[in-house]
Amino acid sequence: MPYGSRRREGSGTGTDVVRSRHEKPRATIVTRLTNPYIGLDGYNCFGCAPTNTAGLKLEFYLDGESVVAIWHPDRRFVGYGNIVHGGIQATLLDEVGAWAVNVLVRTAGVTRRMTTEYRTPVYADRGPVKISASIDGADGKVARVSARILDADGAPCVEAGIEYALFSESLARKRLNYPGYEAFLPGRA
Repeated sequence: MPYGSRRREGSGTGTDVVRSRHEKPRATIVTRLTNPYIGLDGYNCFGCAPTNTAGLKLEFYLDGESVVAIWHPDRRFVGYGNIVHGGIQATLLDEVGAWAVNVLVRTAGVTRRMTTEYRTPVYADRGPVKISASIDGADGKVARVSARILDADGAPCVEAGIEYALFSESLARKRLNYPGYEAFLPGRA
């Protein structure tokens, strides 16, 4: 179950707006994020490396306060019948959540805990799915992320609450090859 079903927006000056996660989002400018890990020696991430032939090859976008990816499932990733394997679904959520930490919290971390609620099947032959992740809170040591998968019609299939143990930016640069926030922005890598 994702952390918190409601979200507070605003400056904290008493004019904050509280809205449900299921309300229609406001129009935002969607920005394609750069994958700054491409070209890094040994980079072969199952989730986001474009050259990993067995991988998911996710590409990411910044959409307001969320990081999103559109993924086209295929039969290589099915479990029973034509349903995308639950482990693959969890991987999609975790990968987009990690990128949300990279871009929205501006550091890197490692998955500490993940709670996943599978609501309806994700089918391999019913079109692309949208995976999104947003930050529910971060305190310098832990980031709490809500992530979900929507089917091609926009219906929620899977939701997750994920905690990432955070590294300071300097330690993330040393241990996790975190390139800094600016490297994810187009034209700044």
